[in-house]
Amino acid sequence: MYAITTDQITRNLPEAIITHLPDSWFPGAQSDQSLFTSFFEWLSRTVTTITQDEIRSTTFIGKQLFKKLVQQEKNRLTQQQGFHGDHLDEHVAWTLLEYSSLTSIGNCYISDDSIVVVPINSLARLLNLADDIYQKKHRLHIARIRKSAHGHNFYAWMLTQTQRPDDIGDLARYMSLDEFWPTQLANIEELEAYLDAQSPKGLFHQELAAAWAEYLQQYPQRRENCCSVTLP
Repeated sequence: MYAITTDQITRNLPEAIITHLPDSWFPGAQSDQSLFTSFFEWLSRTVTTITQDEIRSTTFIGKQLFKKLVQQEKNRLTQQQGFHGDHLDEHVAWTLLEYSSLTSIGNCYISDDSIVVVPINSLARLLNLADDIYQKKHRLHIARIRKSAHGHNFYAWMLTQTQRPDDIGDLARYMSLDEFWPTQLANIEELEAYLDAQSPKGLFHQELAAAWAEYLQQYPQRRENCCSVTLP
């Protein structure tokens, strides 16, 4: 994911509302309900041009603020509900599952602690803007890696293969879109283990083996890192 700034949002969507949650709000938040429930109650009173029914689906918050809200909710569960250990972790996990989408505008995120609210009829334009920003930044990222990929590791080499119309190209495109891909791994067994942890077991294994073999044909000095692939 790539960052989107509030300046980019307001420049393209002047109707967007940018606000911030004051630090003084936290001590006064109700302790008998979820902090996120209290947050949306405050936001509905602050942003009166958006209806309560719409505000939940048209609000996005920066990662810094989200982390602060989650930590405060964790503190509330500990102090008011007496949750600890696995019980606390379970409730925090449910909170993350329910609200983590607030930090994502398509494939982009707000890096600071801003709150962005848009009218419901502007939501599609905001998502299109985020997609345009993501695509431009991703193309630049791929171009930079391609420019310096000669002799680099397997991941960098694979990013030069994203335009191929074959199975290796499919894997390369999958890798390029995975922001958590272990870019420094140089062992095929470890790469297979990562794939199995992220997707159905065996997915892309054949493509990975073919790509690994082709990569080692181009860079035979790295042959010692190939453990299970039989090379021609």
